[in-house]
Amino acid sequence: MRRQRAHARVMAYAAGGTLLLAGCASMPDHGDLRGVESTPRQDTQVRVFAVPPSEDAAPPDIVQGFLEALTSDDPHYETAKLYLTTDAARDWEPEASTTVLADGPATTADLAGGRDDGTAYSFTLTGTRIALVDGQHSYTPVDGDYARQVHLAKDSKTGQWRIDRLPQGVVMGQSDFQRNYTSVNKYYFASDTVAATGAQPAAVAADPVFIRRRVDAMTQMVQSLLAGPTTWLDPVVRSSFPSGTELEKDATLTPDDQNKLTVPLNDKAAGVSTAKCEEMAAQLLFTLGTITPTVDRVELQSGGRQLCSLAEDGADAVAARGSAEAPEYLYF
Repeated sequence: MRRQRAHARVMAYAAGGTLLLAGCASMPDHGDLRGVESTPRQDTQVRVFAVPPSEDAAPPDIVQGFLEALTSDDPHYETAKLYLTTDAARDWEPEASTTVLADGPATTADLAGGRDDGTAYSFTLTGTRIALVDGQHSYTPVDGDYARQVHLAKDSKTGQWRIDRLPQGVVMGQSDFQRNYTSVNKYYFASDTVAATGAQPAAVAADPVFIRRRVDAMTQMVQSLLAGPTTWLDPVVRSSFPSGTELEKDATLTPDDQNKLTVPLNDKAAGVSTAKCEEMAAQLLFTLGTITPTVDRVELQSGGRQLCSLAEDGADAVAARGSAEAPEYLYF
């Protein structure tokens, strides 16, 4: 059965500004006929806010509420974890994968699993698979049936139903996936390859990944870039970021009012040369350019100290992109 939407609160707002309602006008009773330009339809951004489980919610409502919470814009799935027991919330890894189903997961109550004693309940989630996004954010079309079980138990102290066993990752329908995720490209350098114009490393925009659209996409994108290329591309590219380089803990990336993005890195990047640092900055500028036009300069820091700073118009002098060269240099 199709999932119910009763557990999500949806707020829609106009992307370009505030919607103004025009005043009433009287109906004209004379004059000629004239064509009227229609108002262009404004695209809206829809945000879904997860809601916590209600008091004394029944097992079916717990499962449906949890599935709805998976499609929300909650950055760390904190609301979804409220539907789980303490142990299950600790062990669950929502970032492990995203399974995309054609119509979203249907839920079927299982007849076995201790249902009769009133202290346990289980449901099977089913659907038709169409894609899998793995832990590297890499998208792979898949097919076949999906069937996974979630198990619920009643807390002996509170009397509340909670999910105590569930599959790793998240699952959602295709329409929710398209609303929640966006495709972006990560830039790396082709291994042992230079551009025809000199000794510049050649940057390759050939590693598309999917990230959550409205959950700090810029920070997600940089974290994914630092983690390295996805498995299929890894054998033929390299990154200028030293192995183990990560953002400083709890860093959130936002450009300042001069469109400069400051990227604080851990101590793995502290000893890089200026030339290597500028390659790292070029990777960031090329990558961020696929999701935002508002970053004109990148400054890399480590331990509160500036490592280097590179403007957008200087990135092409540091690393050549194949798409800027003659056709024979587009592919490696």
